[in-house]
Amino acid sequence: MTQTSSLSGGTRFTQAVVKAVRESVAILLAVLALVLLVALASYSAGDPGWSYSGDGGAVRNRVGPLGAEIADVLLFLFGRPAFLLPVMMLVAAWLIFRNRMAELAPATRINAAVRVGGFLLLLAASSGLTSLHWSPGVLREGAGGVLGKFTGLGLAQALKMLGATLLLLAAWMAGAAIAFHVSWLAVIDRLGAGFWFGVNWLQDWWAARRNLADGLERKRVRQEVVKQETKKKTTPRIAPVIEQPAPAVEKSERAEQERQVPLFDPP
Repeated sequence: MTQTSSLSGGTRFTQAVVKAVRESVAILLAVLALVLLVALASYSAGDPGWSYSGDGGAVRNRVGPLGAEIADVLLFLFGRPAFLLPVMMLVAAWLIFRNRMAELAPATRINAAVRVGGFLLLLAASSGLTSLHWSPGVLREGAGGVLGKFTGLGLAQALKMLGATLLLLAAWMAGAAIAFHVSWLAVIDRLGAGFWFGVNWLQDWWAARRNLADGLERKRVRQEVVKQETKKKTTPRIAPVIEQPAPAVEKSERAEQERQVPLFDPP
């Protein structure tokens, strides 16, 4: 009995420790991702960094000199797709916090290497596409960094712009599928389902509008008919004029005059 109780208590304690460690790692990853995101977003070309000694002014990066250094290194190597790094860290933190360790812990080292390779492929394809289609802005090594120049511009020289873009898009989709277990067939199915849902919604909306318009038209016709009927009923009728009979005295005087008038004139 004592051994069972001890074992149960040990199991409860182990689960509590694992939960605390998992939440601590998730919070740490999320904070580091946010710090890295702020450092990249507040990058200034005049700050001192790995590739530039600075313009002599104050550091303008929100994370300070260390943030300026890290942002300069990442943007120099990967360009604007360097923002994928804090995004990946936030996704990992969310999965750990939601107790989905199976999504992060691969079964074998080969599986881990494949997923890391998928993310590197995604990063390289993103840098290449950014170098081909985005303006460099304040970045010294172009919008895609050194990696984007090697992949994007190198492929463009061999395959032209269209061929390089199509190949990099295919690589980007493959890297996303390998690194994040994205099923593009499932994405296509959901997009198709959303499209047909929108079509059906538009059809129902249009049918409802037509029914409403037909109902309003029928109501207007009924009101017009009722208005005409009411107008007919309320039209004033002309009363017939009936002459009154002559008084009896006038009748007797007229008869007397007729008797006094001779039938033949005297000779």
